[in-house]
Parts: sequence; C-alpha cells; structure tokens
Amino acid sequence: MSTGGSVPEPRGAARQRLESELANLREQRRNLASALDSGDVVGDDADTAQALEESRQLAWYDNRIRDLERRLSGGADFSEALPTDTRVTLKFSDGTTQTMRIVAITEEIIEGEEDETITVKSPLGSAIAGHKPGDRITYSTAAGTEEAEILDIRMPSRG
Repeated sequence: MSTGGSVPEPRGAARQRLESELANLREQRRNLASALDSGDVVGDDADTAQALEESRQLAWYDNRIRDLERRLSGGADFSEALPTDTRVTLKFSDGTTQTMRIVAITEEIIEGEEDETITVKSPLGSAIAGHKPGDRITYSTAAGTEEAEILDIRMPSRG
C-alpha cells in the first residue's frame, strides 16, 4: 500500500512546536555566527579549542535547521508509511492486544500518550508499513526480535 511517497506536513500543536524550535535555533545560530565573526584572532590552544567547538556547534545548528525545514515542508519520504493518525491494533506474542496511533514525527506525540504512539520510522512502525490485517510482522527491540499480528488498521478520516 502506497501513500503517495511522502509524509503529510505536521499539523496543529506539533507544527507550532517545530516552528518555535526553528525560530529559536535560527536566533541562536545568528548569535553564534555573529560571535564567531567578531571574535579576536585565535591565540593559545584554549582559544583554538573553543573556536573548533563553536564551529561544530554552528554545523549542528545548520543540520537541525535543515531537518526542521524539511519536516515542516512535508519532505520526508516513506513510500509505504501509513498516514499520521492511523490506528493500528496489534496482538503481541505475549497475547496482549493494543491499539496504537501512528505519527510521522516524534513532535506529533501527544503528552501522556507516549506508550500508545509509534512513529513511522520506528522499528515497529517500519514493520507495519506495507502490511494488512492478518499479517504477522517482526521488529527489533532492545530485548531482541519481537513478533506481532496486525488485527486492524483504521485510516484517519479526512475532512
């Protein structure tokens, strides 16, 4: 099952959190770049180490800003991923059954629902991709490989 090749843009509170983080990172990056530009000529080893650390930090800001811009534009590509807000009911190998909500990015996880939410790129989310009810899937956990059966997939209602 294909969903058109891309994950939808983040919505609502998740989008606001990402936009806020992006604005803060841009400001912090501007301040750091300005401090680097106005810095004195490097002197001793401590100055050199500090300049290197600030350059690494600047690169980190650039990477995170690019990542957030990509997420906000909906540019992540997961060809078999289920759309955000899909509900998947799974029966795990220990016999327990749980309905879980799928999200594209961790920022869409609602506080207090961490245990009932999975991202499309998590091991479990990736294992579900492309499968249908009745299929058995395997996925990796910290404790090793686990199995589950997909009992139901409910796509989100649109509109």
